[in-house]
Amino acid sequence: MKIYYLFTSLLFAALLCVSCDNDDINTSSRPPVFESLTLTPNNVKAGENVKAVVKYSYAGKDIYKSDYRISISKGADYRVTYDWTVVDPTKSEPEYSFNAPEEAGTYEVVFRANKINYSSHGPNGELYGNANSVNAILRVY
Repeated sequence: MKIYYLFTSLLFAALLCVSCDNDDINTSSRPPVFESLTLTPNNVKAGENVKAVVKYSYAGKDIYKSDYRISISKGADYRVTYDWTVVDPTKSEPEYSFNAPEEAGTYEVVFRANKINYSSHGPNGELYGNANSVNAILRVY
């Protein structure tokens, strides 16, 4: 009789594990989709402060934190990057302030998420995701 109860208990536990498939929960995270990058002002004096704001098309889902990067470049002559981390990045659109380059000219500013840490598994079961980049032009005089 003890073997019967043991067998029944094990069978019940096995059925419970099979019926409690957590694939939907484990793969619920989604990366963000960035729509645009706005620089304010985008025509600026050398060295003045510029605010960069990224607009979401979709903020993402179940993201713990994101590592962001803004790169400012002018051909092969000039390139500078700024990195920062935001915990719970879906609460607000990414933004960052920086000083414009000291030399006049037209610069390309690119925003990207270097690493997106999902709080559950991503669409293909991954722990980290990535997203599209967005860019804008900065004119320094």
